[in-house]
Amino acid sequence: MAREAGEAGGTLPGVLNAANEVAVEAFLQERVSFSRIWGIVEEVMQGHRTEKSPNLHAIVAADTWARAEAKAIVNRT
Repeated sequence: MAREAGEAGGTLPGVLNAANEVAVEAFLQERVSFSRIWGIVEEVMQGHRTEKSPNLHAIVAADTWARAEAKAIVNRT
């Protein structure tokens, strides 16, 4: 997934990072299993429409969106 995000560029690497941080935090709080981390990140990445040449506002917005999406997935789990 990291390679995919890196190759896509734009906002996708930030989305991957934000979703991963939320998923790992949920794992450390024993809310999800270790093996569920990648599934959460993958689901968030698939739901994101990458902006190829983002400005700072778009990067922050993508990060905020990804964290909210990942938290929603964790809460459904």
